[in-house]
Amino acid sequence: MSTSGAFGGREYESRDHLLRPLSAAEAAALGAEMAATDPWARLGFSADGLAGALAPRERIAPESPVTFGLEGLGGALAGAVSVRPVWLRGPYLALLFVRPQSQSRGTGLAALEWMEAEAGRAGANSLWTAVSAFNDRAFSFYRRFGFEEVALLPDLVMPGEDERLLRKPLRVAVP
Repeated sequence: MSTSGAFGGREYESRDHLLRPLSAAEAAALGAEMAATDPWARLGFSADGLAGALAPRERIAPESPVTFGLEGLGGALAGAVSVRPVWLRGPYLALLFVRPQSQSRGTGLAALEWMEAEAGRAGANSLWTAVSAFNDRAFSFYRRFGFEEVALLPDLVMPGEDERLLRKPLRVAVP
């Protein structure tokens, strides 16, 4: 798998959404909103820690995460996505947050379709993510997009809370 050219853009369009870098202020605002929302609230993530994960930074290695804001119709900031481009022969979706007022409007789907398109450009054979076992709504969303549960990871993020490791196999063109 080569990440050359994949996941390296500054902006992307997907499903009437714009994926673009976040400002530090936007990262801080989203971090605070996420910290008050499950699953992050239940798992004890801090607003500062989440803002740090979303904050703009230079990509120093192919496996470094790429993070974008998700701008919906009308230019409103609808959420954020963070992907590790190199992980087990495909990218790993480390974070997907869609603000409540933007849910069920194609924002999450736009992020997943972008990730799949970039993974295809890189020759990946899978998409990966993990979802908290208690987060049935997110699990159903990923399953509708073709993800399959491949493992249950007990106590991964914190004691007593399990994570489901999900994989979406991709068709890879054989040269």
